[in-house]
Amino acid sequence: MICVRVLSLLFLLMASAGAGACAQTDFVATSVKVDPVMQPKQPGDVFKECANNQACSAVLKGAASYLGVSPTLVSAVLAIVP
Repeated sequence: MICVRVLSLLFLLMASAGAGACAQTDFVATSVKVDPVMQPKQPGDVFKECANNQACSAVLKGAASYLGVSPTLVSAVLAIVP
């Protein structure tokens, strides 16, 4: 039982020594550059890209026909997307 306690104490000491070494390698950001060109995509952007992509629109039409929705209705909705 004492052996288990000694081994656990040694493990804790080694782990705490390793944590102290990692804490000394912190870094600080000195400047920040914001790129105004990159903006997060909105849901409308994703639908627009899918409407312009033949593979994506084909998958949507196939899923729609599987669910019983007319593929022409899907084409009409994708055409409305700006």
